[in-house]
Amino acid sequence: GMVGAFYFVGLIVPRQQRLGSYTTLDTRPLELYETIADPTTWDDWHPDFASVRELPEQADQRRWQITDPEGNLFVLEESVAEEGSRWQGTYERLGSRFTWRFDIAGYADGSRIGLSKTVDTRDTWLRAKRFLWFGEGSSALAVLNSLSQHLGETPKAIKDND
Repeated sequence: GMVGAFYFVGLIVPRQQRLGSYTTLDTRPLELYETIADPTTWDDWHPDFASVRELPEQADQRRWQITDPEGNLFVLEESVAEEGSRWQGTYERLGSRFTWRFDIAGYADGSRIGLSKTVDTRDTWLRAKRFLWFGEGSSALAVLNSLSQHLGETPKAIKDND
């Protein structure tokens, strides 16, 4: 019965789960974009990235080899790069496809940044596990707060309930 209930959870949970957060920063949009669009610096502030090494482009896509804090390796690919306003990267890790999307806009003398983390998991069992044990890796909220600290600002990200 327990196995069936667990499997049922995996069947009803959407294959794709998305959560986001946003914050305002004193950092100007272009400077903020330059920090985000250079994943070689992410190991300085992204809690899920222990080290980052740039790889050669493939099919005109920028790529980086990432090592997470547990020592797992995966490849981050840039999928969207709109200078000063949007950056998106994707990677596959432990049976799921992760997408990080940063949207940047001017706000007063600084910026407003939104971050969404989307996890696409095809396997029913893995989907149930990730749902029942709160997924894996850092939330968008934690990543934005970490980025704020890296930029010398006070963390104040807000969970986006869209």
